Amino acid sequence: MPSHLWFLLAAVVLVGCKPFTVETPESETAPPPAPAVFMVRFGPDLLVPLGCVSDLGAPFETGRDCATLVPKGDSISVSDLGEVKSKGTFQARCEADGSGTAAVGILPLVAEPLSWPEAPAFAWWPMAAAGAPGAPKSFAPTSQQLQRLTELASQKAGDALGELMVRQAIELDLNGDGRAERIYSLTWGEELGGAWAWSALLLQAQGSDELRIIYESQHELFEVLAHVDLDRDGQREIWTRLIGGERESDQLESWDGDKVSVIGRWSCE
Repeated sequence: MPSHLWFLLAAVVLVGCKPFTVETPESETAPPPAPAVFMVRFGPDLLVPLGCVSDLGAPFETGRDCATLVPKGDSISVSDLGEVKSKGTFQARCEADGSGTAAVGILPLVAEPLSWPEAPAFAWWPMAAAGAPGAPKSFAPTSQQLQRLTELASQKAGDALGELMVRQAIELDLNGDGRAERIYSLTWGEELGGAWAWSALLLQAQGSDELRIIYESQHELFEVLAHVDLDRDGQREIWTRLIGGERESDQLESWDGDKVSVIGRWSCE
């Protein structure tokens, strides 16, 4: 057969062919459920859920609904212990604020008794889920930043005698835009009878001079202990601790500028 006929035949075959595709049923292409639970460590062997999502796109939940998401025997990541195993749902051994009484019991992977955590510790389930929590990154404020903080604190304290104490200065990308916001925990004056002249938690957007007050008080000290993206939307949820007198209150919060929505709360007096 002449070569030009071979070329014509090949062209006809190629034109008549359709791409080979495999159609996957819709049920197989849908993303699987993606529950996630953020917990704080209470006592030697209990994790108290501060918030969870049962599925991507679902609203935040708290309390027993979160604790029951963690199957018995599943692995949990704890910030000061590493991997542990769930031993089921328990009741926390103290009074709690709101619906935070449900807890998840834990077992270490090695045969050693657990002790009380030496510092605030958090936990995450499932271990492989995206959006895992992390500790905030500290930084040293410049002399100019300290001057602005001092002026604000002195004004808010009503010119009460004292000096500025920066309890915490951290950087955290709250909304996933690649630019870290700055967060300051401040007190002004000496602590007298469980009170300062003024205390506050401040937020400063990257590239802005504005200091937004998230919380202010005379009786509470504020700390940001960890951040997490429970629903994997790029917006970090914040674990804060409010310390006032002998009482500590842990909260998981969603921040939108200076607007704060509390997802879950736990306190044990």
